[in-house]
Amino acid sequence: MKLCITEKPSAAESIAKVIGADAKHNGYYQGGGFIVTWALGHLVKFAEPEAYGYVPQNNIWDKEARQNALDELPLLPAAFITTVMEDKKPQFDIIQQLMQRDDVDLVIDCGDMGPEGHYLQWLIRRQAKCDKPVKRFCTASLTDQAIRDAMDHLREISDFEKIIEGEFCKHKADWVLGMSMSRCCSIKYNGRVDIGRVMTPTLYFVVKRYLDNQKFVAVDYYQIKADLDKGFTVCLKVFTGVSGVCAGDIDTEGRLIDKDAANRIAMDLKTNPNAWVKAFETKKRAADRPQLYDITELQRDGNRIYGYGAADVLGAAQSLYEKKALTYPRTDSRYITGDLREFLQQRINDLAGLKPYKEAAGAILEHGLNIDKKIVDDSKVTDHHALIVTELIKDFDTGNLSKIESDVLHLVISRMLVSLAQKYVYDETVVVISCCGGQYELTAKGKKPVSDGFKRIENMLVKDKPPDTEPAGADEPDQTFPQLEAGQPVHIERVTTVKRRTEAPKLHTEATLLTAMENAGSYIENGGILKGKGIGTQATRAGIIQKLFDIGYIVNKAVGKVNFIEPTKQGISCVKVLPPELYSPKITADWETKIAAIIGGGNTAERFMDELKQFIAGMIKIVMDTNVAGVYFGNKESIGVCPFCGKGEVYAAKIKSPRTNEDIEFVCCGEKCGFALYADISGFYNNTGRNLLKKQIRQLIENGSITAKTKTKDKDTGQPKSATFELQKNNAGRAVIKCVYKK
Repeated sequence: MKLCITEKPSAAESIAKVIGADAKHNGYYQGGGFIVTWALGHLVKFAEPEAYGYVPQNNIWDKEARQNALDELPLLPAAFITTVMEDKKPQFDIIQQLMQRDDVDLVIDCGDMGPEGHYLQWLIRRQAKCDKPVKRFCTASLTDQAIRDAMDHLREISDFEKIIEGEFCKHKADWVLGMSMSRCCSIKYNGRVDIGRVMTPTLYFVVKRYLDNQKFVAVDYYQIKADLDKGFTVCLKVFTGVSGVCAGDIDTEGRLIDKDAANRIAMDLKTNPNAWVKAFETKKRAADRPQLYDITELQRDGNRIYGYGAADVLGAAQSLYEKKALTYPRTDSRYITGDLREFLQQRINDLAGLKPYKEAAGAILEHGLNIDKKIVDDSKVTDHHALIVTELIKDFDTGNLSKIESDVLHLVISRMLVSLAQKYVYDETVVVISCCGGQYELTAKGKKPVSDGFKRIENMLVKDKPPDTEPAGADEPDQTFPQLEAGQPVHIERVTTVKRRTEAPKLHTEATLLTAMENAGSYIENGGILKGKGIGTQATRAGIIQKLFDIGYIVNKAVGKVNFIEPTKQGISCVKVLPPELYSPKITADWETKIAAIIGGGNTAERFMDELKQFIAGMIKIVMDTNVAGVYFGNKESIGVCPFCGKGEVYAAKIKSPRTNEDIEFVCCGEKCGFALYADISGFYNNTGRNLLKKQIRQLIENGSITAKTKTKDKDTGQPKSATFELQKNNAGRAVIKCVYKK
């Protein structure tokens, strides 16, 4: 018998169906000479510190244990202990029993492709003490044909041994850094502090952008425009040395910030309206279409267009993969391999048969698929190719999809069509006008479409327009120009001085934070090894951002339809107490360099861990020798920024409900604020008969109101009426809930 082990039950079901393992048992399928079972993602983890004899996590703040916990640092076990996750132990036991069956002579690793997938399956085999031969099943989709092809071309597991060794080394190092530095900072500042190699630099991106935004001082600047008798408008091109304009009159972005200089120039133009064309040039330009999706680009668009969180987009894409509509989503490539070129024509034919995409797909087919090196490049595909739909899309039932699944599928289909369209071709005209005896130059640019190319396809597929997050007036509108010649006279008919104001750098959204993680190498010297990779992986970035939300280091702040990310006081405190080395992406760059050397044979895991121990010891000394004032850490979850004082964070107090043992009091940590909101507050409880849920309290704090079902029933339908409840401050300054509308 051959034992196939997948990462998820849905993948096991798909593979079992194709290879004839059609008899279902408890935790596995069997038939046709195969057994197919599944993991549940992570089944095995590193043991907690107490398993090695270290001080247990919950005791590190105790006076008696505190010094012992410090003396143990850094935590670096001689041998790492792995353990089965308690809630997943039944499935692990099934896998282990199947591995030990006498009739099983081959294990087929059907886990997700990529370093993490190889490692997770190896960890299960290691924990189960499996010594059977192993082969690797490799595929990018779970269609029937893809499964058959993968089964016909199993690879030797030895091909992946060095990758697994490097991944195991990285996970051990992450445990050492995370456990050691989190304990060190937690003990030092008497509260829970969470540190991670990728998580902390990601937090730093949020904190830095927030602090830059807060420190920003807006400055007025001036644009000078001139309307010409030829029917178009030109703008002043500012540079030092012009009519007394000095360096101090212009900012680093080339904007004119001196009002007197602006008025002087405007007056010069008004009193000397005769000008001439210094240059008039038209060139044919082409803008290429966007590439196919990798998961990070899909997550960016899911957040930018629909406001979905990165983790939610990944979950929807994974679900669509398991439903066989999409290829494997956790990919870092935006290219496909040459062997898929021939299938693209059929995929577009299939999409032409779907009503929402008939027009766009037909336009693509009319002009021919634009398949070039921007689409196909074997050298830029590692474990998985770009995200595309499978051959089952033509008969795929979209009726049972959730809204987010439907939106994500639409994004992938739209990007496929746009990526296979032609370039957008246009004529770009640049006009330079000289006036006041050559003292000033005014310029204008314009575009005239020649061939709409992919932009026509984009317009056909617009489903939702993303919120506008750009500053108003950032770009001048395109203009059309009459035919002009150099030296030709023109006349200035009107001069306008427009005062604008510089805008603070915008806070991160999940989309821009993903970009910062992906481009992390650009923030540091010698970050070239991170090019194309960044920090985190395609599979883990969403989870890292979500963890920062979950532990209360960051929160979403809605501005219109856009969710911007702000750090909490705890998040800012976390960055403040750390040496820069621990929130810099450089640590990942250094590790990637050393682990690549391990995989290539130029380094050893032992040497890497020895260097890590020295590094962590140095970081611990810096933290313990440094005292940072004004930081706050607690074991409480931040519910949001206080709606009364607008500064402090709201946390759950220690008062518990005797009935549910849940938090019922939520208070502001700000000095002299006094905000307190109770889950069983009468204004809500009297109308509903229920306590407020934590998510409802969060919504009240963020939005000021919630909608909930009441005890009152509708006379006609017999169903509970809904009511709107508002959070208000009474005359005594206390938080109250008022039922303001009932329907």
